Amino acid sequence: MKKFRYIHIPKTGGSTFKVNFINAKIPFPMDHLTCYDENDACITILRNPIDQVISRFKSQTEGISVPFKDWFEESAQNMQTKHLKLRLLLKDPTYKYKCEVTKEDVKEIKKILDTFYCVMLTEDMEEKLPLLLKKMKVKYTEKHCNISKKKYIPTSENKKLIREKCDMDFKLYRLYRLKKNI
Repeated sequence: MKKFRYIHIPKTGGSTFKVNFINAKIPFPMDHLTCYDENDACITILRNPIDQVISRFKSQTEGISVPFKDWFEESAQNMQTKHLKLRLLLKDPTYKYKCEVTKEDVKEIKKILDTFYCVMLTEDMEEKLPLLLKKMKVKYTEKHCNISKKKYIPTSENKKLIREKCDMDFKLYRLYRLKKNI
């Protein structure tokens, strides 16, 4: 039987996923540096890019005052596809988010994601996570964790900026499919 491997994308629900394994006292290879291995049963979670960017902004700027646009322009464009390019295509466990993502990269990422044991959307976690964990023989104990306390409501201008500058994340998000065996 293949071992499970979780490819973590920040602010997509990974902490909630991980805490269920911790609560069950089951070791599971997942951290922010885990790379793809075609010999393992891989799992990842994707999130609506607007929600993921806003969640990262709230988390990274909690307790400090930073204009959204400045923060976004510096480091937050296409973060999900950049993360997957590094972990799946380049197998580079470092955070080099300065890499660019092309349409060809998204096609290659999608091909690899199609081989995953499970690709889940954050929005579906409440329904799908208990099913996945049951199949993995892990008791579902935790619904949500690692939620930022910072309040931030994005302006329509900021949402427009995210839509424009996270085009590859949106492309991948729309291409997603949950494996039918879950």
